Amino acid sequence: MLFRWFCLLLCVALCHPQPTTNHCTRDDGCDRQTALIEQALAMLQTMDGRLESMDRRLTTVEQRMEKTKESEADHTNGTRCRWSKDGRRSCYKVFVQRKTWSEARAYCQALYDGADLVSIETHAEDLFLVYMTQELQINYDHFHTSGRKDAGGAWIWLATGEPFGYTGWASGEPNNYKGNEDACAFVNNDLYKPTGDKRRNVYWNDVPNIDRHGFICEFH
Repeated sequence: MLFRWFCLLLCVALCHPQPTTNHCTRDDGCDRQTALIEQALAMLQTMDGRLESMDRRLTTVEQRMEKTKESEADHTNGTRCRWSKDGRRSCYKVFVQRKTWSEARAYCQALYDGADLVSIETHAEDLFLVYMTQELQINYDHFHTSGRKDAGGAWIWLATGEPFGYTGWASGEPNNYKGNEDACAFVNNDLYKPTGDKRRNVYWNDVPNIDRHGFICEFH
């Protein structure tokens, strides 16, 4: 910054020299004076560019610090975040308030910009939620996800529009009990324990969308 002001003062001094009795001509140094002015202006432009680059770097550092603070705050209020292999950051927040599927989705969407009910699209993501609920010591049973059954009977994640690929259904599920189970719930209790599954009592079950359960929101 000091150098920038020095260049400005130099430009002023060169462009507005003190009056003398002899007028400047090309033969007595005006060419040299013009060259000095051009050099000073070029140096000033270079410094401006460097200052702008430093400003951008400082802004990036400040943004990273803010994200770190947000992550720390999220961790204290029951939110957990993870990075997927494709470099996408996803955060999750668990709620035990009982709501219908539609109510739960509306709540998530109003919570944060771009938030929705969770879509559990990989085994790693499923395990993350398992460990998250255990770490938070949430001994609840069913949690609504964005999983729904369409008119053709196929299961899709409505938050992303993607069909189910990976699944974590409990043994014998989905069974469409009583013919009205069209929503996928993440289950955290002792009722569903598929043989050979080493996860601790956390599985999926199909439930009626009008049933009131807890829910998990996901945002990026």
